[in-house]
Amino acid sequence: MAETKKWNPSKEQIGLADRLIDVDETKSVSDIIKELKIARSTYYLWRNDPNFANYLMIRSRQAFKDAEADVNRSFLNKAKNGSYSHQKLYYEMVDRYQAKVQLNIVNDEIKKMTNEELAALANLPDAD
Repeated sequence: MAETKKWNPSKEQIGLADRLIDVDETKSVSDIIKELKIARSTYYLWRNDPNFANYLMIRSRQAFKDAEADVNRSFLNKAKNGSYSHQKLYYEMVDRYQAKVQLNIVNDEIKKMTNEELAALANLPDAD
C-alpha cells in the first residue's frame, strides 16, 4: 500500500503566495514573478498544481477573514458619516429595510391571486 506524502510549499512558493494575497500589493503577477525571479513556466506549473492552488486558496480565505474587522469598521464609519448606499446596505443586512417590488401583471389568473400567493410564487417574503 502506497503512503501519501504530505505536501509542503517551498520557500519560493510561500514567498509568491505572500505577494499574491497581499492587499497592498499593486504590481501585476507578471511583475511579481519577475521580481521574485520565478520563471513564467514555473509560475503556471505551480498555479496548475492542485497542492499549490489549494494552499493559495486557504491562505487567501484566511487573509479575507483577517480583514473582516477592518472592513466592518470602514463600512460602519461610512454609514455613520452619511453615505446613503452604506446606510441602505446596513439596514438591508440587519433586516430593517427591504426593497419594494412592483409587478406588472398581464395574466388574468395571476391578477386574481392574493399578495401572499404572489409572494410565494415569486419566492419573496410576504408583501403587506
